[in-house]
Amino acid sequence: MTAGAGAHLHRTAIDIGRVPRTGMITAAKTVKTIATQEIAPYARFTKNRAGRGPRRIRLRAVDDIRDVADGATCRIQGVPVGLWVIANSGADAHQIPKARKGKARQIRYLKGDRYEHPIGRPVHHPGTSGRHVWGTVVTRAQRVVPQVFRDELHRAVT
Repeated sequence: MTAGAGAHLHRTAIDIGRVPRTGMITAAKTVKTIATQEIAPYARFTKNRAGRGPRRIRLRAVDDIRDVADGATCRIQGVPVGLWVIANSGADAHQIPKARKGKARQIRYLKGDRYEHPIGRPVHHPGTSGRHVWGTVVTRAQRVVPQVFRDELHRAVT
């Protein structure tokens, strides 16, 4: 074996050793893209801002990749978590209460054609059904992620 071949094998071994980490990074980016694509049709959440009107809240996915003794682990979650839960599982009917004293800007108002002006009182929200979005993300990820690791391993040995 020549010195050049030994060096090439050494670089290949190092690259193969990096596959769990590099594959995890690529897989995490891929799954976050899938999550963004799946939630987009249902991401209609808005937040009222005092004096400036509503602002659309962007639902996205974040990852947490950590090295462990025998490779790497990755956790991907949707943020903001509460809105992902509502989009995935739905929400029961509930009352949106009138704001307490001292929080006049946060009062929920009933508005309608029959009212001469908005009326500040509790509002009944009928609830919403869940779209089971995260299950779809997991199903798509199960098909795509193994191919991501195969591509990373192929890239390491070539």
